[in-house]
Amino acid sequence: DDDSEEEDEDDDSEEEEKTPPPFGGPSYWQSVFDLPTITGGSRGDEDDQIEEVPVGAPAQIDIAAVDLKAMRDRVNWKKILQERNWDEAEPSLALAQQNLQGSQLLTPIQATATGTVDPTLAGLMCSPEGVSIQSETGNIYYSTFSAGATKVNTAGAAISCLWLVDFPPGIPDGTLIAIAMHEIESTAPAMLQVYSGPQTCTDGDGLYTQVQVGDSGFSSPELVENVFTFVPVAKRSIAIQFELDTSSYERSDKGGIEFSLDMTYFPLYPYHPSPQYPLALEGDGMLPGELSLYQSNLTSFREMLDNPAARGLTGADSGMFIMNNQKFQSLDGLEEIKTVNGPIVISNNPRLYAPISDIIAWLDKLSGNITSVDLSFNDFYGTIPKEYCNILEKVQRFDLSNNINLCGEIPPCMKGIDDVLMKGDLFEWRDAGTSGDDDDDDDDDDDDDQEDNNSKDAKDSSNEEDAEEVIDTYSRLQSYMLLWGGNHIGETCPVFNSTDAARTSGCSPLGYKTILPNEGKIVFDSLGIEMQNFADTSCAWDLLLSGPGSEETPNDGKSILLLDFESFYTRVVGDRSVCNEFSSGHNFYNNILNGPVTHEFSVSIFNETYKRGLNYFMASGSEIPPPYILKVEPSWKKVEMKLEKVDTRQEMPQLAKSKTKIIKQCGETSVSYRYQQPISSLGNLTTFIQNNINMVTGELRNNLLISSCSGKNGSQIQDLSALKNVRKISGDLIIVDCPTLKSLDGLEKLTNVSRSLIIESNHLLNSVSGLKSLSYLGGSLVFGGNRNLSSLEGLENLKHIGSSLKVQNTYLESFRGLNNVMSIGGQLMVSDNSVITNFDGLFSLTRVESTMMIKHNNNLKTLSGLEFLMQVGGSIDIQLNRNLGNLTGLENLVNVNGSFAVLHNTRMKNIEQLTRLSHVGGSFLVASNKNLNSIELPAARIFGGPLPADWSYRSSQVENPKLDERYNHVFGAAYNSQLRRMNVSEDIERLPWNLYISDNEFLSGYTPWNLLSTESVRTSVLSYNNYNGPIDPYLCQNSTTIEVINLAGNTDICGSVPDDCDLDVVSTGTGLYNPCKDVKAPTCVLYPGNHTDQEKLCTVIAHLFSSHDMALHFAFPKFQSQDSLPQSYNSSVKYQFGVGTEPGIDNVNPFSTMDVSNELVEGEMIKYSWNIEERHMSLVNGQTYYISVSAFDLTGVVGENITSKGTMIDVIPPNVTKAEVSLLIDLDGTYSIEWNGFTSMSGMRDYEILLNRDSKPFNLTKVPGDMKKIKGVMSEEDIGNGTIFDAKVKGWSMSGLSSPDVTSIPVMPRPASRAHASRVVIGTAIGIALGCLLSAGIVAIFVTKYVRQQRKKAKERDWLRKLNSSVYAYLQGSGTSRGDSGFSDEGSLSSFNPQALDTDNSKDIFFVFTDIQSSTALCEEDADAYLLLQEAHDEIVRNALALTGGYEVDTEGDAFQCMFPNAVSSLLFCFKVQDLLLEYEWPASVLHLNGCKKVQSKLFRDKNIWSGPKVRMALHAGLAGTYYAKSHPTTRRVAFGGLAWETTKILSDLGHGGQIIVSEQAWKHLIDNADEGAVGYPLFEDLGLYEIDHKERRAMRILQCAPARSPVSERVFEELRDAEMLDPGKGMNIVPPMEGKVAIVSVIIEPSCYIDIIETFLTLIGKRERAANNAPDDRAEVVSVGSLSPLALPEYDIPNEDEDATVLDKSVS
Repeated sequence: DDDSEEEDEDDDSEEEEKTPPPFGGPSYWQSVFDLPTITGGSRGDEDDQIEEVPVGAPAQIDIAAVDLKAMRDRVNWKKILQERNWDEAEPSLALAQQNLQGSQLLTPIQATATGTVDPTLAGLMCSPEGVSIQSETGNIYYSTFSAGATKVNTAGAAISCLWLVDFPPGIPDGTLIAIAMHEIESTAPAMLQVYSGPQTCTDGDGLYTQVQVGDSGFSSPELVENVFTFVPVAKRSIAIQFELDTSSYERSDKGGIEFSLDMTYFPLYPYHPSPQYPLALEGDGMLPGELSLYQSNLTSFREMLDNPAARGLTGADSGMFIMNNQKFQSLDGLEEIKTVNGPIVISNNPRLYAPISDIIAWLDKLSGNITSVDLSFNDFYGTIPKEYCNILEKVQRFDLSNNINLCGEIPPCMKGIDDVLMKGDLFEWRDAGTSGDDDDDDDDDDDDDQEDNNSKDAKDSSNEEDAEEVIDTYSRLQSYMLLWGGNHIGETCPVFNSTDAARTSGCSPLGYKTILPNEGKIVFDSLGIEMQNFADTSCAWDLLLSGPGSEETPNDGKSILLLDFESFYTRVVGDRSVCNEFSSGHNFYNNILNGPVTHEFSVSIFNETYKRGLNYFMASGSEIPPPYILKVEPSWKKVEMKLEKVDTRQEMPQLAKSKTKIIKQCGETSVSYRYQQPISSLGNLTTFIQNNINMVTGELRNNLLISSCSGKNGSQIQDLSALKNVRKISGDLIIVDCPTLKSLDGLEKLTNVSRSLIIESNHLLNSVSGLKSLSYLGGSLVFGGNRNLSSLEGLENLKHIGSSLKVQNTYLESFRGLNNVMSIGGQLMVSDNSVITNFDGLFSLTRVESTMMIKHNNNLKTLSGLEFLMQVGGSIDIQLNRNLGNLTGLENLVNVNGSFAVLHNTRMKNIEQLTRLSHVGGSFLVASNKNLNSIELPAARIFGGPLPADWSYRSSQVENPKLDERYNHVFGAAYNSQLRRMNVSEDIERLPWNLYISDNEFLSGYTPWNLLSTESVRTSVLSYNNYNGPIDPYLCQNSTTIEVINLAGNTDICGSVPDDCDLDVVSTGTGLYNPCKDVKAPTCVLYPGNHTDQEKLCTVIAHLFSSHDMALHFAFPKFQSQDSLPQSYNSSVKYQFGVGTEPGIDNVNPFSTMDVSNELVEGEMIKYSWNIEERHMSLVNGQTYYISVSAFDLTGVVGENITSKGTMIDVIPPNVTKAEVSLLIDLDGTYSIEWNGFTSMSGMRDYEILLNRDSKPFNLTKVPGDMKKIKGVMSEEDIGNGTIFDAKVKGWSMSGLSSPDVTSIPVMPRPASRAHASRVVIGTAIGIALGCLLSAGIVAIFVTKYVRQQRKKAKERDWLRKLNSSVYAYLQGSGTSRGDSGFSDEGSLSSFNPQALDTDNSKDIFFVFTDIQSSTALCEEDADAYLLLQEAHDEIVRNALALTGGYEVDTEGDAFQCMFPNAVSSLLFCFKVQDLLLEYEWPASVLHLNGCKKVQSKLFRDKNIWSGPKVRMALHAGLAGTYYAKSHPTTRRVAFGGLAWETTKILSDLGHGGQIIVSEQAWKHLIDNADEGAVGYPLFEDLGLYEIDHKERRAMRILQCAPARSPVSERVFEELRDAEMLDPGKGMNIVPPMEGKVAIVSVIIEPSCYIDIIETFLTLIGKRERAANNAPDDRAEVVSVGSLSPLALPEYDIPNEDEDATVLDKSVS
């Protein structure tokens, strides 16, 4: 072997062109980093491998291979694999019978073997039911790479092999079994688990080892070679299980699954010297086997060497194992060991506190063949010396992980890889996927291809050499990770205190527990846990309890366990994202946010009742918990702290997976713990104060713990008067379970507590007023279980809480007392409080630095009191508050840096209060709120990722959003059974990878495609809602990031997706690929432009005649989708056409889809050609064909057919059999040509007439096909003596075919009569002159008459205008039953003092709110244009206010809030604003803004319906008592509020731009007072009864108003926004019965009717006014009506041609 290796090396050196860079430098690691991930080494040709034993195979296999070599070809491996390996044994078979069957399968091998086969070859078998191996030492070697084996094609199923190893009685329980994993290889994700005991335990108690292969990066080795694991014997057995997860395995071109494993197991005897186990040394002092020291009571290595039985020990021939010695503290004497062959494992000795430099120096000097070094889970400390690099050159695997006190610089040989791979604390592992393994896979796929064997062999040989380099590279990478995980390498080393360091404990290895002293610290980090593949029992620490005087913790029933967390991290998101960013480090106990498995740090107690432990405390995530206090009960035997896996066993949703493997040091957990005897009597308290107080400064220099209060009479602690001189406590103030304490009196001077203040379970305590001077708290504030404490009054001086505020299981009624707290430095935890109903008292709180958790508060109804809270630095967790109805109180919340979840709040009705929430850095989830109706997020901008300013906190260079882990979150709403509406801002910029809106059965409407197309969204689960409609084709474009859409269960999803769409669409239980219901089909659209008459119609344009019998050419207009679907649907419109012999049928060519992508498109017309030449067919001559075209889009709905007028096929040229041509020419030059006899099936289109002179072309003329004769004149010069003329005629048919030429008989010119010609000329001239004179006279008469009529009509129109103005002015002046409307001639308001309303709200007033539609979008579109727009808008509104007498209350951006004294002035203001907006000369930049262009009126000449911005307006009556007004003492400005004001604000959000909506109260006020005439009788339309306030369930009838004589009345609007209609409106049918004033609208037909109409009109007006003057007023205030003012009529001085016409007398007025 050595010789062959040297030859290979020589060959390699010859082939190498250049020397690779030296190992360890940055250039070396830069060059190897792109190598592929290896999942177990490379194999060469399988036929060769049959003859050779894999490197590292067990010795027994090596021996057996010689015997098996000759007969392997005769073994039916395929049968063995198929019949045994994957079929479960029958349940009725006993284990012995199963073993018998397994041994029978080996019969062919054993029968032909020349030697004895070792019984441990049972390891060659695989069965999911278990193969029994009964041997003290043995091998498990199993491979599907064997000859004749077939790859396993069982994708989607689980493959399992179980070996049950039973040991002889000589090996007692507890003996440590070493398992050497020589190789584990798999082409699918695999898991190897080793259990202590005879079977796998479902609860994981017996699990000691897990190794994952193929899919987990450095969490578990992807390359396993010479790795040791250890498991103790239980019930004389261990169990080894190997499982392959094929559910996610993609076979594709791999052809099947292959795997192999090669392991050796043997027991480790406790070889420390004893009579039972003497050391049998060889002559040179070498121990023939393994040197092992485990589970001993020795404290040092020297103790073993000093035993006479170990005298002369110098080395071990099979490895050295020093493991699991709880009291082992020193390696003194280790230098006497000079030689070791095999592995060196010194692990899990928690009290082994020694400098790492000593043991590395020993390793560097050690001789022998060392295969691996494992120094993990001890307490080595200090900086790694440079000799580490020397050892790494000789040993591939060197494990230094989980020595928490290792620190200092990274060794030089690892500095290169650190520079290349590390960025801060980030390690990225990328799979190349283009070499190495892929080549191997390709080779495996070609095993049966005999033609390629030679090339394949050469390739495999090369791959083996490459694989060795890859193995070495990745072994180095693993050593680097094993150097880094679970310690502080790379950080500055502190000055070590040996006592403190010895009290610091790290995470124990898999399956072991550490026994802790009474005081110390627990430290572990995320990477250290990842590297040992964390399981239930991998991190556990026991605190033993016993009586006084022992080494264990005294348990007198008074001891207190205190846990103080300095840092904290446990995984709560499984494999979903880097660290805990998916849930922002918070455990919501929700499978969507936390996955099926989470890790928890727990504190459990053990006694006779709870022998398996009872959890008292649990914490998880990356948020630092508040301090925890545990009172130790007398019955407890031990307290155990552990890190455990919690399996939620919940179904996992379909979420996006990370596309990169990233290993990151996510965080560290550092927990200080101590047992402390509390102060329980007044005497002890007094003594403690005296011993620890500085009488000068009043500082108490120690923690103060009061608990288990007892004593009689004067010795009881009833208050804290003993602390009356204490001003500062440098530590914690903890008062727990003091049943005699009634108050905190005595702490009045206390101003400063440097750490935490904890007050729990003091049942008589009823006040904290003694803390009235406390102004500084450096730690947490904790209240819990104080049943008589109902208020926190007394803490008013506290403005900042340094860490968390925890209020749990209290009887507080509110948070009053914390009124001045502005910020909380940690978490806000409010849970299990049965009385509290709101958060009143936290009025000043603006920021919570960490998470805000609100859980299990059964009486909590609202979050009011948090109105000033703007930012939460962590997550928001609102769960299981059964009476919480909404999120009132969070209206000003802007940023949540973590996740936001609202879960299981059964009475939650709506989430509409988050009006300013724009950013959520983590996930956003609203789930399982069974009465929730609506979710509104109007300000949402970035959800599921950091703000741009925070993007540098990780890999800011990531440009592909699909790879950007910052957006690996979820945005969703699920299992809300009553949810009907979910609105997210249209301005949303980013959402996370996962959109999860599922199982909301009443959530209907179109699917929120706008959310799916938002940047970063990759996976969308929209299943089991009530969505309808088609899929937006825009999602299929490359500009979106969406990959998967799950629409399952939405039965009304319909339509289809584009053929080239790469989306993964799950459509189970939907109507996808079926036409949509109630959807309009695409219709043709004719754009403005020049069209022929035919093109102006929506029809197919084709030639009426065609001479092509193998093609039809036609054109048709474009079609567009007509529903309120995204614009992208117009790009998805497709066309189909059919051809038939009658209009509308397709009996010639059935309807088929056209590919118009490459067709000629001119304007809006599409040209297409149907060619049947390739079909070897032709159209029938003489047949007329009709072409029909229809369009459809992805909705699946096909539009109506449009059809051509028919195309006749005519392929025969015109017939000239009977054609004749005649030519006549006179000598004066006149000539005529006549022809006939041209015939064609399609008709004649035109003729070409050629006149020849002396056989040469003289004149060519073209005429239409309906002409048969032409005439002409030639000059005398063209006619000479003897000139001969002839004519040729050619005809063209309608189909474009030409006929042969037909020639006339040649002729010569003939003489003509000159006298006759002269008479004709003279007569013609005279006739023309007379005709011209007559025509001129007639025209003059008509022009004169027309001018007179136009002048008369102009005067009539002017008179009518003046009459109209007079009547309108009259109506405005007298149209109110209260007399004067309050307007002067200029229209301004007479004196009105709004300050008077400050103290008197008994008057009816009117509010008008205005707002510009889509102002934000307009500003973003063109900020300069919008600035001009807003300036003009504000000027118009204020001018209208001045004209109508309104009062400007306030403005919010472009919105105005106004008040008016009556309905008339408020309506006139609305009309005036709309008219001024239309009349304003807007600049072109404004008109180019979206929605601001001009739209001309159809009823009013030269006026516009729209021009400029669209302003919505809302009018509501503020009846007496429904509002309040308050004037500012300095500015005297009046501000309004109350129900009427809030109602107007709500109404202002319902309308559309340009719409004036009026409440029913305001309308009735106008009608009841008969004031409609004063505003020109506007048009009112009843829109219906709407629910405008969901909280109060208030309904209101709403009307739409428009001025009667304005183009504003032509506007058409959609239904009101964001309001539910309860009853449809009556439309325009709302005119009340005529009472009081009467208005008559007449149509004036002729001037002769003016007198009667006006007399009747004025008579009625007079009667109306008299009736109004005499009518009683139903109001308390009597208003007199003045006399009727005269109506000033314009004088009618238009002359009337009728002699009997009556002239209007002005005295009639």
